[in-house]
Amino acid sequence: QNGTDELFEKKSAPKTVADAIDRYTKGVRIDLKDTKKQVLGFVRDGRCDFSDVKLSELSSYDVRDFAEELVRGDRSPATVSLYITHVCYVLKNAEDDFGPSYHVNLDALERGKGSARRSNLAGKSDPRERRPTLDELDSLMTYFHRNHAIDTAAYAA
Repeated sequence: QNGTDELFEKKSAPKTVADAIDRYTKGVRIDLKDTKKQVLGFVRDGRCDFSDVKLSELSSYDVRDFAEELVRGDRSPATVSLYITHVCYVLKNAEDDFGPSYHVNLDALERGKGSARRSNLAGKSDPRERRPTLDELDSLMTYFHRNHAIDTAAYAA
Protein backbone atom coordinates (compact mmCIF):
# COMPACT_ATOMS: atom_id res chain seq x y z
CA GLN A 1 0.00 0.00 0.00
CA ASN A 2 1.62 3.23 -1.16
CA GLY A 3 -0.97 5.79 -0.01
CA THR A 4 -3.01 5.60 -3.23
CA ASP A 5 -6.04 4.22 -1.36
CA GLU A 6 -5.93 7.11 1.10
CA LEU A 7 -5.66 9.65 -1.74
CA PHE A 8 -8.59 8.06 -3.60
CA GLU A 9 -10.69 8.04 -0.41
CA LYS A 10 -9.95 11.72 0.22
CA LYS A 11 -10.79 12.73 -3.36
CA SER A 12 -14.03 10.79 -3.39
CA ALA A 13 -15.21 11.94 0.06
CA PRO A 14 -18.41 14.01 -0.11
CA LYS A 15 -17.62 17.69 -0.62
CA THR A 16 -18.75 20.18 1.99
CA VAL A 17 -19.52 23.90 1.93
CA ALA A 18 -16.06 24.48 3.46
CA ASP A 19 -14.44 22.38 0.69
CA ALA A 20 -16.08 24.50 -2.02
CA ILE A 21 -15.02 27.75 -0.36
CA ASP A 22 -11.48 26.45 0.18
CA ARG A 23 -11.21 25.49 -3.49
CA TYR A 24 -12.61 28.87 -4.54
CA THR A 25 -10.29 30.94 -2.34
CA LYS A 26 -7.23 28.99 -3.49
CA GLY A 27 -8.16 29.27 -7.16
CA VAL A 28 -9.43 32.83 -7.45
CA ARG A 29 -7.20 34.88 -9.74
CA ILE A 30 -8.05 38.26 -8.29
CA ASP A 31 -7.48 39.68 -4.83
CA LEU A 32 -10.60 39.29 -2.74
CA LYS A 33 -11.78 42.38 -0.93
CA ASP A 34 -11.31 42.22 2.84
CA THR A 35 -14.99 41.73 3.67
CA LYS A 36 -15.45 38.85 1.24
CA LYS A 37 -12.20 37.28 2.41
CA GLN A 38 -13.33 37.51 6.06
CA VAL A 39 -16.80 36.09 5.34
CA LEU A 40 -15.50 33.17 3.29
CA GLY A 41 -12.75 32.50 5.83
CA PHE A 42 -15.32 32.34 8.63
CA VAL A 43 -17.19 29.56 6.84
CA ARG A 44 -14.16 27.80 5.33
CA ASP A 45 -12.42 27.59 8.70
CA GLY A 46 -15.36 25.79 10.31
CA ARG A 47 -16.49 28.57 12.63
CA CYS A 48 -20.13 27.73 11.88
CA ASP A 49 -22.16 24.55 11.48
CA PHE A 50 -22.90 25.41 7.82
CA SER A 51 -19.24 24.64 6.99
CA ASP A 52 -19.81 20.90 7.41
CA VAL A 53 -22.96 20.59 5.28
CA LYS A 54 -22.40 18.15 2.43
CA LEU A 55 -23.05 19.84 -0.92
CA SER A 56 -24.97 16.84 -2.20
CA GLU A 57 -27.35 17.09 0.76
CA LEU A 58 -27.66 20.87 1.03
CA SER A 59 -31.28 21.94 1.57
CA SER A 60 -33.08 25.26 1.78
CA TYR A 61 -33.33 24.73 5.53
CA ASP A 62 -29.52 24.55 5.77
CA VAL A 63 -29.27 28.07 4.32
CA ARG A 64 -31.96 29.34 6.66
CA ASP A 65 -30.27 27.59 9.60
CA PHE A 66 -27.00 29.31 8.62
CA ALA A 67 -28.84 32.66 8.78
CA GLU A 68 -30.25 31.79 12.21
CA GLU A 69 -26.78 30.82 13.44
CA LEU A 70 -25.40 34.16 12.27
CA VAL A 71 -28.21 36.07 14.02
CA ARG A 72 -27.51 34.15 17.24
CA GLY A 73 -23.96 35.47 16.89
CA ASP A 74 -25.36 39.03 17.09
CA ARG A 75 -25.14 39.80 13.39
CA SER A 76 -27.64 42.21 11.89
CA PRO A 77 -29.96 41.20 9.02
CA ALA A 78 -27.80 43.27 6.63
CA THR A 79 -24.67 41.40 7.73
CA VAL A 80 -26.46 38.05 7.44
CA SER A 81 -27.52 39.00 3.93
CA LEU A 82 -23.91 39.82 3.05
CA TYR A 83 -22.68 36.46 4.37
CA ILE A 84 -25.35 34.54 2.47
CA THR A 85 -24.64 36.47 -0.74
CA HIS A 86 -20.90 35.75 -0.66
CA VAL A 87 -21.26 32.08 0.27
CA CYS A 88 -24.09 31.39 -2.19
CA TYR A 89 -22.08 32.97 -5.01
CA VAL A 90 -19.34 30.40 -4.44
CA LEU A 91 -21.80 27.52 -4.11
CA LYS A 92 -23.82 28.50 -7.21
CA ASN A 93 -20.68 28.32 -9.34
CA ALA A 94 -18.93 25.42 -7.62
CA GLU A 95 -20.03 22.65 -9.99
CA ASP A 96 -19.22 24.67 -13.12
CA ASP A 97 -15.85 25.70 -11.70
CA PHE A 98 -14.74 22.51 -9.94
CA GLY A 99 -16.68 19.60 -11.40
CA PRO A 100 -19.62 17.34 -10.60
CA SER A 101 -18.44 16.41 -7.11
CA TYR A 102 -19.30 20.02 -6.19
CA HIS A 103 -22.94 19.80 -7.34
CA VAL A 104 -25.35 21.94 -5.33
CA ASN A 105 -29.14 22.09 -5.55
CA LEU A 106 -29.46 25.68 -6.81
CA ASP A 107 -33.20 25.74 -6.12
CA ALA A 108 -32.49 24.91 -2.46
CA LEU A 109 -30.04 27.84 -2.26
CA GLU A 110 -32.60 30.30 -3.64
CA ARG A 111 -35.41 28.98 -1.45
CA GLY A 112 -33.19 29.16 1.63
CA LYS A 113 -32.22 32.75 0.86
CA GLY A 114 -35.91 33.60 0.41
CA SER A 115 -36.82 31.94 3.71
CA ALA A 116 -34.14 33.92 5.55
CA ARG A 117 -35.44 37.17 4.03
CA ARG A 118 -39.11 36.39 4.77
CA SER A 119 -38.19 35.67 8.39
CA ASN A 120 -36.24 38.95 8.65
CA LEU A 121 -33.07 37.03 9.42
CA ALA A 122 -31.50 38.59 6.32
CA GLY A 123 -32.36 41.97 4.88
CA LYS A 124 -31.34 45.51 4.13
CA SER A 125 -29.50 47.70 6.58
CA ASP A 126 -31.42 50.14 8.73
CA PRO A 127 -31.40 53.73 7.52
CA ARG A 128 -28.83 55.94 9.17
CA GLU A 129 -30.11 57.66 12.26
CA ARG A 130 -27.55 60.44 12.11
CA ARG A 131 -24.80 61.90 10.00
CA PRO A 132 -21.40 63.00 11.33
CA THR A 133 -21.22 66.61 12.44
CA LEU A 134 -18.79 69.05 10.85
CA ASP A 135 -16.64 68.86 14.01
CA GLU A 136 -16.52 65.05 13.75
CA LEU A 137 -15.58 65.23 10.07
CA ASP A 138 -12.87 67.79 10.90
CA SER A 139 -11.47 65.48 13.61
CA LEU A 140 -11.39 62.57 11.16
CA MET A 141 -9.65 64.63 8.49
CA THR A 142 -7.06 65.83 11.04
CA TYR A 143 -6.43 62.28 12.21
CA PHE A 144 -5.95 60.91 8.70
CA HIS A 145 -3.84 63.87 7.64
CA ARG A 146 -1.46 63.34 10.57
CA ASN A 147 -1.37 59.56 10.41
CA HIS A 148 -1.67 58.84 6.72
CA ALA A 149 -0.32 61.94 4.99
CA ILE A 150 -3.50 62.59 3.04
CA ASP A 151 -3.48 65.72 0.88
CA THR A 152 -6.36 67.62 2.52
CA ALA A 153 -6.14 70.39 -0.07
CA ALA A 154 -8.01 68.12 -2.43
CA TYR A 155 -10.93 68.13 0.02
CA ALA A 156 -11.00 71.87 0.71
CA ALA A 157 -13.74 73.63 -1.16
